[in-house]
Amino acid sequence: MVEKVNSVGEIKVPYISGFLAFRELPLIIKASKKLVVEPDIFIFDGNGYLHFNQMGIATHASFFLNKSTIEVAKSYLKVNGADFDMPDNKEGS
Repeated sequence: MVEKVNSVGEIKVPYISGFLAFRELPLIIKASKKLVVEPDIFIFDGNGYLHFNQMGIATHASFFLNKSTIEVAKSYLKVNGADFDMPDNKEGS
């Protein structure tokens, strides 16, 4: 880790599955403005292309941060009956 910043503020949007960017992105943008070292990329906890609109929080953030972003989810967002089969834990899966 090179640098760590944070941002505190009131969250005005309720949690709605699939709409995390609207809830968290304002504080993320605020925190990013405090960075001294300019990052090459931002990594987010989200589903990215697996998001039901193929546009998760990282995609939204890339427009505001003007940087490359990726999403790495710790769990699968299952919305509107979308299904996902976890690939085998072997090379080439």
